[in-house]
Amino acid sequence: MMLPHEVTGALLFAIWVTTLLGWALGLHWEATHQTDARRREIEVERAERAAQDPAPLWHRAWALAAPTICVVVPGLFVVDALVVPIDPLRASWLTYAGPFAIWLQLLGVTIALAGVVILLWLGRVLAIRVYRRAAHERELLTTGIYTYIRHPFYLHFFLLPIGLALLTLNAAMLIVLTAYVTYEGPSLPTKWMRDEEAEMLERHGDTYAAYMARTGRLLPRLRRVR
Repeated sequence: MMLPHEVTGALLFAIWVTTLLGWALGLHWEATHQTDARRREIEVERAERAAQDPAPLWHRAWALAAPTICVVVPGLFVVDALVVPIDPLRASWLTYAGPFAIWLQLLGVTIALAGVVILLWLGRVLAIRVYRRAAHERELLTTGIYTYIRHPFYLHFFLLPIGLALLTLNAAMLIVLTAYVTYEGPSLPTKWMRDEEAEMLERHGDTYAAYMARTGRLLPRLRRVR
């Protein structure tokens, strides 16, 4: 037993439109009320990028392909469910309709919604308390969920596409997982996290080292160092 195809399509449409809205809001929050130091920092960063050698062609190609995949593929699933069937998406070798299918779909909805909540909630927190400010003005977030996890925002990069893959029970959706977690280039969020941690260690020294010792990257430590 599975959710009706139309219900799956409607849920996918609602979750993905909210995701796109979340990104648009995050960029808006980040761009408004920037400090003067942040504006000057952005100008310097733009000048430095302009002076650098162009990225390899395949990097630039993926930078265009990844967001396109993230919009087009879910859109095809919505069209298939709500407008007109797209037969290749319904191929038996792509889909799963076996035991516990509906429970996997409900689990997928829950996981995807958790990703949306993280995107909207922490996207606003980071935009206002971090990315509106220049590097030297940014505060170290160690309260709330940051008491236990260093990079909770990055969780949503995995939760959203995994949730949608379970909702559709279609292997084609896995390409969205690949594109979403590498949307900034051919590297995984684990590299982004390592780079951020190196930067924070340089800026905050022992304070951040102690914070790293008592927190996990994406999940809380089972035993916290005191």
